[in-house]
Amino acid sequence: MNPGGNRAMALLGMPSLPLAFVALPLYVIWPHYFATQFGVSIGLIGALLLLARSLDALLDPLLGLGVDRLLQRGAQRLLRRCWLVAATLATGFLLLFFPHWLTGNSVSLEALLLLVFAALVASYVCYSFLNIALQTWGHG
Repeated sequence: MNPGGNRAMALLGMPSLPLAFVALPLYVIWPHYFATQFGVSIGLIGALLLLARSLDALLDPLLGLGVDRLLQRGAQRLLRRCWLVAATLATGFLLLFFPHWLTGNSVSLEALLLLVFAALVASYVCYSFLNIALQTWGHG
């Protein structure tokens, strides 16, 4: 049942640890933080989260196809792409908590919401790509 042994299973599971630290703050901490720091209603934040997640759900099959194609061209190619996607995820995640790093302090609410929506979509899509790659790797 465990052909690679415990060490191999632990190594395979290690990439899921940082991914676990993305989901919880996004749903539990970020909405309250964003509402209090930027004066955005929780209802609007919920709508942004729903819209971004829905878009991500529609893209998931395409991400799966992309991961399959990358893996067919070699595990190293997929791994290099995972590093790039992880860096994009980290950037998107940082922008969710610190959008003023990119926009400055004097920005319209519409511009702020557009930036945050883009960061949400990027974060969700990157998270999904990495999750799909990790699950595929486990079956390869």
